[in-house]
Amino acid sequence: MRAPQQVIKRANRFTLFFVPLFSFSKKHVNRCTNCGAETQLSAEQVQHSLEWSASQR
Repeated sequence: MRAPQQVIKRANRFTLFFVPLFSFSKKHVNRCTNCGAETQLSAEQVQHSLEWSASQR
């Protein structure tokens, strides 16, 4: 089945009194909007995904 995919960036941030200071962990996942399955992506895969999406508009 063909379904839209979402590229999601997740980051863990260190905060001090609710003020985010810096991110110490980042990861990207690809989420299927049909079934909700997630697959981790490398930085190169994320860049390729975003470039392909922009060229399809």
